[in-house]
Amino acid sequence: MTTQPERIQLDDLTSDQLDQLYADRDRYEEVVGEMNEKAIDLTRRIAELETAAASEVDRRPLHARHVAALTDAYPDLRHAADHIANLILGVRDEHVRELEQRVAELTAGQCTHQPTP
Repeated sequence: MTTQPERIQLDDLTSDQLDQLYADRDRYEEVVGEMNEKAIDLTRRIAELETAAASEVDRRPLHARHVAALTDAYPDLRHAADHIANLILGVRDEHVRELEQRVAELTAGQCTHQPTP
């Protein structure tokens, strides 16, 4: 067990000792700031690597499990489960492009659905 050095009473501090305390404090703040910047950089890099790795993962089994879980838990969302599962899996941009393409096809007259009278 290490023992703490005896603390100097405030009244007994010399101006040089006080200056040294302030210098130490400033240096600690600087080091903590550098460590925070490094932690943020590492966190950002990890997120980039995870995103890159996720783009190479076959999402179909995960998608199917999400759809099944959503339709089991929320039967009223069955019609939107595919869209929600895509959003959950983080493929929103890809999914939005697919939806935009489907909308474009429907607006181009490729829709065969006839409303019931």
